[in-house]
Amino acid sequence: EFTTERKPSRLNIAPNGNLNLLFFLTFVNMESTLIYNLTQDGDVNYIFENEDYTDMHAFDISGSIKTIGDTLYYVGAYAPFIKKYVNGDLISSRATIDNYDSSINYITVISGETRSTSLSPHAMFSSNDFDVKGERIFIVPNSNGDPEFSFIDIYNSSDGSYIKSYRTIDVAGNINVYEDERSILTIEKVGELGRLVFRKYSY
Repeated sequence: EFTTERKPSRLNIAPNGNLNLLFFLTFVNMESTLIYNLTQDGDVNYIFENEDYTDMHAFDISGSIKTIGDTLYYVGAYAPFIKKYVNGDLISSRATIDNYDSSINYITVISGETRSTSLSPHAMFSSNDFDVKGERIFIVPNSNGDPEFSFIDIYNSSDGSYIKSYRTIDVAGNINVYEDERSILTIEKVGELGRLVFRKYSY
């Protein structure tokens, strides 16, 4: 058992037994590293990247990580990116809004002679969940409360390039992909009460 300075958000186990930890980002710590590789005793092996979010608007989704061998994928958080790391080094970084009209993601704030750009309350930036299978990354984008924004977006796992999207019946919160049978299992919220249902799609 060991403690960390900040609250962990996600934990993956690497093949060698090391821990990949994604931490919550707070206003106190807006310029900070998000992801660490630790030993099982809590010692830091290396950090993945030093992010600077000091000029970004706060966003509620902290993001997710998936570890496959020596590769870690990071999706979501305050920036709209799929990031791919190998042994802690950034290999590719790709925006996750290729198939979406991003013009409503930003608002211009004018104060006297000062003009600045910020995120819109309707921004569609991060993800609810994602899975990586073979050459594909399957992402459930954050709908930001829009019940019509019900998609699964697919990106290439080698460079993060956008491939295609599938529409789901309702907005999904979680996703698992079964490559052998080419199926996608989701957990979706149905109706005003948000009743949770499992749905299975073929792809």
